[in-house]
Amino acid sequence: MTKRKITMEENDIVKALNFMTDDRLNIKKVVSLKIDPETNGVIIEWSDEEKEKVNLTDRIIAYEQDELNDVETIHLFSELVKNGMAWSLQGHYGRTAAGLIEAGYLEQDGTINEEKLESLE
Repeated sequence: MTKRKITMEENDIVKALNFMTDDRLNIKKVVSLKIDPETNGVIIEWSDEEKEKVNLTDRIIAYEQDELNDVETIHLFSELVKNGMAWSLQGHYGRTAAGLIEAGYLEQDGTINEEKLESLE
């Protein structure tokens, strides 16, 4: 189980929970919500499986904001191909995944070609 501590005003708690359970993120398993008596902050707990979804979403956002280097981008697309999301997100993701496969950076199953990847580092 992962814990995340957020300090916020009471009226922002509902906004945070709405974000955490947003259908676009497909995060549904907030395990508990507690108030930390020392900081008056909110502690939100969710399963490790749900944490992985948040991390992937964060990396997709970082990619869209051009914050990933080439190696990080290839690792992201490797995961997107492996879990099938590359083919279900907007067309750019599928075209980019197909381009990385065609260029030899990824195998059809999303496995990274380490030799090719080393040429970027």
